[in-house]
Amino acid sequence: MATWREALVFAAMSPPQPWSCHFCGGPVWFTLDRKDYKYRDTPVLHHKDHDHGNNDPSNWVWSHFGCHTSHHLSARHAQGKARGAAKKKK
Repeated sequence: MATWREALVFAAMSPPQPWSCHFCGGPVWFTLDRKDYKYRDTPVLHHKDHDHGNNDPSNWVWSHFGCHTSHHLSARHAQGKARGAAKKKK
């Protein structure tokens, strides 16, 4: 996962705000004052290749915390279903 420092660097490299959420397309705003964020709208960096060790800025996109969480939960759910189907075949 990207660190707060890496998010600051990426924010400085990004075009003017607001940015688009990678998942919903809604506006993503970044501020240094974290208390300004509503929980689901907190900006987070998503790794496009899903490799959390690959912290190259070209691998990051902005997203809302809620959208990012939903994406990863649905991906884990799909993986769990696939594992369950494979076990039933054996």
